[in-house]
Formats: sequence, C-alpha cells, structure tokens
Amino acid sequence: MFHSGPNSEDPTIKRLLASVPADSGVTFSHAQLEVVKMAFGARKGSRSVNIRVSFPIWWRWYLVLLAGPDRRSPERNKEERMNHPLWVLGNALAIAVILLSIALLALVFSDNLMSVFEETYFFFLRQLGHIKNLVGVV
Repeated sequence: MFHSGPNSEDPTIKRLLASVPADSGVTFSHAQLEVVKMAFGARKGSRSVNIRVSFPIWWRWYLVLLAGPDRRSPERNKEERMNHPLWVLGNALAIAVILLSIALLALVFSDNLMSVFEETYFFFLRQLGHIKNLVGVV
C-alpha cells in the first residue's frame, strides 16, 4: 500500500487508503492516486461558487452551496433527479426557512433604511427652515 509522498497528506487520498484493507496487497503509485482522486470528483477549481460552512447548533449541521457549469451528461442529470428529488419534506422546510430568513432580514434592513431616510429628510427640512428664516430676516 502506498503511504508516503506528496499525496499522503491529501484528505481524499487518506480516505481512499483507509478504505482499502491492508491485507489486500493493493498498491498505488502517485499517478494512480491522482487519477482515482479526479475520478471521484475532487477536481480543482471546477466550481465558480464553493461555500461550505458548519453550524455547531444542537447537532453539527452544515450548509454547502456549489455553483458552476454543469458538465454532467443528460443521463446522469436524469438519474440524479430520480435518486435525489428536490421537493421532499426536508428540502421544502429548508427552503422555507431560508426564504423566511431573507424576508426577515429585508424587513429589518428596510426599517433601518427607512429610519435613516426619515432622519436625513427631516434634518434637511429643518435646515431648509433655518435658511428660509435667515432669508426672511435679511
């Protein structure tokens, strides 16, 4: 089994090597490990957006947002839709929570924005009143 070299610290390759029984006698070269890694989706720079965050709330939850060009075949897309449908209860609840959070943030932001606008507007009107008083006096 290959365990040393530039690939030995890579998490994907560590998981691969850990899954192969030590007594199987299987060995990998550096090139073979890189090919296996690429075949299982560890592509470098293949996504335009790659956001991954963990939230230690009650249980350890995580959120992943990936976006980029879809390079999958139409057959694979069809299989993915059948194996992982979008509209299941968990996804619907997550989408509802995200949309409600966005709406709440928009409401808070718009209220703050409106109060800033009102303060600025009334300040301007007060200043305009002072100017009118000055002009009327002169």
